[in-house]
Amino acid sequence: MRATCHDWHIPRDYPELLWYKAAAGTKDVIDEIRGVISTFARERRRMAAEVWAAKQQEMVRPIHTPVLDGRATCIDCHKGVAHERP
Repeated sequence: MRATCHDWHIPRDYPELLWYKAAAGTKDVIDEIRGVISTFARERRRMAAEVWAAKQQEMVRPIHTPVLDGRATCIDCHKGVAHERP
């Protein structure tokens, strides 16, 4: 079994799923125009920190400290789960 983006980053229930996809699509279009999509690798840490601050359980936050401090990457612990090394 392999986790996908949808398993972690997208709500599963309607109508939240539809609202999420509409908002994400709009943001992607704006980011493409601004040139952010082409610099996704640089944005990855900022986006990850945003998600971690909002969604992770309190007990997991200390485990992610090395990543936020730049001493590790998501891939160091979650290699092969979903994202490829940039």
